[in-house]
Amino acid sequence: MLSLIFSSLFLLLAYGSVNIYIVKRLHRWFSRFCKVKLRLFALLFAIPASSVWFYFFFQSLSTNLGVVAPVWLRTAVIWVGSVWMGIFLYLLVSLLLLDGILLVLRLTKKSEKARQRVRFWGCSAALLLVAVLVIGGTAHAANIQTVHYDVRLNKPVNEELNVVLISDLHLGAAGSERNLKNAVEIINTMEPDVVCMAGDLFNDDFNSLYAPEEIVQALQSIRSKYGVYACLGNHDGVNRFDDMMQLLRDGNVTLLNDNYVVVDGRFVLVGRLDAHAIGDFDGLERAKYTEILNPAAIDLPVIVMDHNPARINEYDGSTDLVLSGHTHKGQLFPANILTYLMYDVHYGQYQKDSNSPQVIVTSGVGYWGMPMRIGTDCEVVQITVTGVK
Repeated sequence: MLSLIFSSLFLLLAYGSVNIYIVKRLHRWFSRFCKVKLRLFALLFAIPASSVWFYFFFQSLSTNLGVVAPVWLRTAVIWVGSVWMGIFLYLLVSLLLLDGILLVLRLTKKSEKARQRVRFWGCSAALLLVAVLVIGGTAHAANIQTVHYDVRLNKPVNEELNVVLISDLHLGAAGSERNLKNAVEIINTMEPDVVCMAGDLFNDDFNSLYAPEEIVQALQSIRSKYGVYACLGNHDGVNRFDDMMQLLRDGNVTLLNDNYVVVDGRFVLVGRLDAHAIGDFDGLERAKYTEILNPAAIDLPVIVMDHNPARINEYDGSTDLVLSGHTHKGQLFPANILTYLMYDVHYGQYQKDSNSPQVIVTSGVGYWGMPMRIGTDCEVVQITVTGVK
């Protein structure tokens, strides 16, 4: 409990300090139009800014103390807080860039009048850019794209296999339940043989779900020849894990926790536990792949769902296809540059060499935190799998 208090105070202090920096910069710009005292301006700014703190505060209360705020209050805080996170991020980046430009002007001995003009018009441009990015990014996140890959395996495939992949639903995030319903409509138009959900189905806390019964109905409405299968991601085991698992069972989703199924004698589907869970998966631990099965001794195609693509080197060429998510392809520019540098493959179709499996990493059908997509898409992936004759 003490560690929670101290970490919360530290984060609050850091977040507050950055907000003071932003307030001072924006107040100087706003004062050109309307004379408002800095304290009053800061108080008005603090209303949306504090929503981020309440967002994490309510989640901490629920996770650590079992105290749950009313649904209407949680929903309002989730929406305001998550949208403000996006505004805050791009405000901070824009203003830091502006201050960098002003520093260069000062070092090159540009006049104070010139610097004031740059400060005013630069801040105006920054605010306009933030508004366009946030509004456009929020609208874009609600528009789910479809992506198609062709995968040819080095094993016989009796007939073409139609696999649909989604990941990172993050149910409980702002707008996530609407996103699920839209995704299900798209999935059903694809007439899949099998649907694979590659982790992060939930957003840490079961209590953040607005309408669990509607989620169950949406999952039940998925039409698939061989059913819907899922593995767990790092956000799936934090608070009320048993209720999360029951919701999946009620929704006719088969969870593969480091085990596998042979589907209609056509292929083997494996689901891995995430290696870096935020929660404890109710005591479950990731097993070694060789303890689950020996893919080299199996003639059928072996498809693995493993949420985080950081572990793809665990698989050799005897595993045919690995399906992952987790990265969101960065979700918001310029974070996609970071994920590109962090992973061997942060998005798309990949094969290291002929002795390695083919890998497909999706950017996810949902989003974490901010309900926005900038430079990336929410997507449903369709994979056509064929093999040698």
